[in-house]
Amino acid sequence: MRMKKKIFSLLFCGVALALMGTIVIPASNAYAEEGKTISELVKTDEMKRTISTFNLNETLGNIEMKIIAHMNENAIKIDPESFEYFEYLDGFVVNENNIIKNTDFYEYAKEFSIIYVARIGAIQEADGSNKEEVSLAREELLKKSFNDIKNENISDLLETETMGSINNPMSRRSTALNVANAVKYAKTYGKGHNIAFPVYKEDCTNFASQIAFYGGVEQSSKVNGSGNSWFSTSGASTAWKLAHNFATYWTAEGKNVRGYTTVSSVKANATVGNFLAYSSRNSYQIHHITFVTQKVGSKLYISQHSTNRSNEDWDIVSAGVLNEDTVLIIKF
Repeated sequence: MRMKKKIFSLLFCGVALALMGTIVIPASNAYAEEGKTISELVKTDEMKRTISTFNLNETLGNIEMKIIAHMNENAIKIDPESFEYFEYLDGFVVNENNIIKNTDFYEYAKEFSIIYVARIGAIQEADGSNKEEVSLAREELLKKSFNDIKNENISDLLETETMGSINNPMSRRSTALNVANAVKYAKTYGKGHNIAFPVYKEDCTNFASQIAFYGGVEQSSKVNGSGNSWFSTSGASTAWKLAHNFATYWTAEGKNVRGYTTVSSVKANATVGNFLAYSSRNSYQIHHITFVTQKVGSKLYISQHSTNRSNEDWDIVSAGVLNEDTVLIIKF
């Protein structure tokens, strides 16, 4: 594993140098460039939003201090380790009328929310039983800069894509998806909860994993090229419950993963039985997973948790998403 990390560190350095000389492709040419592999997206820097004032060297801890100061100024009393804090952070992304929108650090607060909710919210159990785990994870995350997060995510994405392309079928179990069974489960529990599984504050990936499992994909404790395993028994693995790890795990398993930056291109290329993974263009943080349960013409319908939805029109759900995210289509 150490040897593999060294090899991919060299790969990452090469890609990082390529990024420094990237020319941003105008929006008018975006459609012609669609359907790219992860490495193509990274090398052309199309997943990164072009906000020239965004300082990637800002630490998440510093941004949280500003968020808390803003809360205090507006008499908002919320414990940063509480469930209410996640709801408050979610509002930065989903609520266009939130009171922080007109501040000079709004873009940072929104990116902080995407990363924090994806990395912390998805491990925080609804009954609050793992407070110590959450506290330690918070402490480590707040030490990092946006650039640290971005580099971690790029390295993970490139490494797992390479591992997924290695032709070694004996190392992989059968992971075929019974689409009809997966769709049935997704529609049944899109607005509910299967008591056989725990519930997390951010439950989208936990639910996506359940869909795959009830679609006939066998759980495995074996670690693949992503460094993750995929199981729910005896405490769910990170790839079972974290969006970024779910995406990198299945990429390493050799699934077909392509990135799209327009609503029309996602609708043209996604089909029933595909998972859609939302990736921030600033930090490459994959922060949400949803599942396509129906397609009528070019119209997609999805089922998901966080927010809970069952076979709902993606046109409505996705409003504004592609302004700030790349969507990765994961085909089983």
